[in-house]
Amino acid sequence: MSANPPDVTGFDPDSSDAQPEGSLEALIVRVEAELRELQFPGFSLDDSLNLGLLLVEPGQGAGPPHRHRHLEG
Repeated sequence: MSANPPDVTGFDPDSSDAQPEGSLEALIVRVEAELRELQFPGFSLDDSLNLGLLLVEPGQGAGPPHRHRHLEG
């Protein structure tokens, strides 16, 4: 996926100000392209197992997560 800054289209959905001409359309085109790029053609049980193993392996043997002092009550 190409790394585009969030303001690449110029459209700000949280703004009540006037939006640049065509910015919403540009955002829609960008999101549709990202959807096409990120969707898997299929996702089997084997795929889910392999993905799960990739997520678990780095954490095995690392011990419990460390608590940060500022998070403790």
